[in-house]
Amino acid sequence: MSRFLNTTNRTIVWFKKTNDAGDLQMKPPFQRNPVWTWPQKSYLIDSILNGYPVPEIYMQEFVDEDGNEQHIIIDGQQRIRTCLDFIEGKFFIKEDESPTWGGMSFDDLSGDDKKKIFGYIFIARILPEMSDDAIRGIFQRLNKNVVALNKQELRQATYWGPFITTMQEISNYNYWSTTGIFTPLNVRRMMDVEFISELAIAVIHGHQNKKENIDRYYQEYEDDFEQRDDLISVIAPI
Repeated sequence: MSRFLNTTNRTIVWFKKTNDAGDLQMKPPFQRNPVWTWPQKSYLIDSILNGYPVPEIYMQEFVDEDGNEQHIIIDGQQRIRTCLDFIEGKFFIKEDESPTWGGMSFDDLSGDDKKKIFGYIFIARILPEMSDDAIRGIFQRLNKNVVALNKQELRQATYWGPFITTMQEISNYNYWSTTGIFTPLNVRRMMDVEFISELAIAVIHGHQNKKENIDRYYQEYEDDFEQRDDLISVIAPI
């Protein structure tokens, strides 16, 4: 039997408790940023309240060398994040997406409906321990036919060395949010990281004419990025 056929059941309250304990990783390096819209989130919550089935999620679970259980969501982070955000009151159900619960937040639900949320069961397919490249390959296959990945999201699914992590670090500087250079959609689709990558490459190597050069430098700096500190010293003052 295939080693990918092992499944288990995980309730939403299990995900909440595991996440609250800091033992749930929903943003492994190869995942793109969440891109779900408010209607999509509302539709999922309505489906859960109605008891409808939703697609299974893919996870990796293992015990590390320190004896700590690790739970990593390989595919399905948007579904789980939506559930946890709804419970935390971060959005309410859009009226157009739910004739019964439209306009309601989690706190507005009845006790029975809250139980439906907490007790809803996700089917989780548990992957065995495997190399990072193998996991990355599975993630790319799972997302091949869903919301199309743009070039930067594809890079995120391919590279996770010191260069791209530095670009992500720089993208979190307050300057970008306070100046409003990037829209929330830009950030969700990682266009800010792509722009900062172009800026960094221009600082190090001069102006480039093609975005395709980004991939070349991502490859070049995948294992070592000696110019990191010099680049930070130039960009940090902004």
